[in-house]
Amino acid sequence: WADVPLGHFPEQSLFDLWHSPRFNMMRQAHEDGNFDSIAICSQCDSWSNIFTSVELRETNNLKIIKCPAQTTYQRIHKPLRHE
Repeated sequence: WADVPLGHFPEQSLFDLWHSPRFNMMRQAHEDGNFDSIAICSQCDSWSNIFTSVELRETNNLKIIKCPAQTTYQRIHKPLRHE
């Protein structure tokens, strides 16, 4: 991360750093799945779809997204349907 300057703390507040154009661009690239547009992210497999699994649990209406870096639980507000 030392090669990817994102601002200057404490000269800039954490709020200003978080909402900076650079951080916004990085977040948007991740949302779009465009990991290769950021050098440090192009070699990272933590957020890659290659190692991501999605599981739906009907019993408690959960969508579970698992990747090497974290597991995310999202409540599904509509009951799941059997097809």
